Amino acid sequence: MGWISIVALFGIGITACGTGGSSSEGDASADAGSTAAGSGSGSATEEGSATEAGATSMGATSMGATGMDSTDDGPGCPAFADEASPGVISIEVTNLRAEAVWVPMGAGCIEPVPYVLTGPDGAEVAWRAPACGTCEGAVQGQCPCPPPFCDEATALYLEPGATVRYEWSGLVHVDEVVPEECPGIADCGATCQRAVVAPAGEHLFAIMAGGASGCAVEPCACLPMDGACTLYDAGMVFTELVDVEAMVVLPGESVVQLEIQ
Repeated sequence: MGWISIVALFGIGITACGTGGSSSEGDASADAGSTAAGSGSGSATEEGSATEAGATSMGATSMGATGMDSTDDGPGCPAFADEASPGVISIEVTNLRAEAVWVPMGAGCIEPVPYVLTGPDGAEVAWRAPACGTCEGAVQGQCPCPPPFCDEATALYLEPGATVRYEWSGLVHVDEVVPEECPGIADCGATCQRAVVAPAGEHLFAIMAGGASGCAVEPCACLPMDGACTLYDAGMVFTELVDVEAMVVLPGESVVQLEIQ
C-alpha cells in the first residue's frame, strides 16, 4: 500500500465556539513521549484509542441487487443491507516542528477528529455513521437513539515529534428513501442512511496547525500522554494557522500521513 503526502502552508486564524472550559477524552492514540504542555487549571487530559470512522455520503445510491433484496416482511421492503468495510485506512497526524502545536478539532462531540475529509467530487464527507443507526435496522423499526456520549474538544495539542492516529473504515453513508411497505417507517421515518464503500478516486484529508491563546487559564494547556492531549476551552483563539493536507487514492492505499512542518 502506498501513500502520498501534500503539505500546503498559509496563515489563517479562527476562534473556537461554545461556553466554559473543561476536559475531554478523545478517540486518538498517540506515539512519541515528551514533557507536559504548559501549566494551569482548566486543562484536559486525553488517553485515546484509535477510532474507526464510518463516513457520510456523497449522494444517494440507486437500489441494486447487492444488499437491496426484499425482507421477509414483504416484497416491497428492501433490506438496505450495509456493505462491508473494504479495509481500515490509517490517518496519522505528526508534529515535525521543534515546538508544540495546537490543531483545531472539528465541530461535534461524537468521535471528534481534527481533519476534514473531501471525496473525489470535492464535496466534504462527514464520515460519522448515523447516530441512530443505518437503514438496515431502520426499515424494521430498529432505530435506537440514546443520548450520545459527548466527547467535544476545541483542540488537539501535539508536542514535538508526537503522532496521533485515527482510523476510517473506508465506508460512506448514502441517503435512502424508505418505502411505505417497510414496517419501520412509522417508528424510524421515511429516510435513512446506508453504509457503502467509498467511491474510487482521490480522497483529501486536511487539518490546520498553529498556536493558541485566550483560554480561561493562560497559557492554554493540557496534560499530554505520549505527547498529545485535547482541550475544551470556549475562549481559545488559534493563531498563525497553516494548512496541512494529504491525499489517499482508493481503492489501494491504506495510510494517510499529515505532517506538520
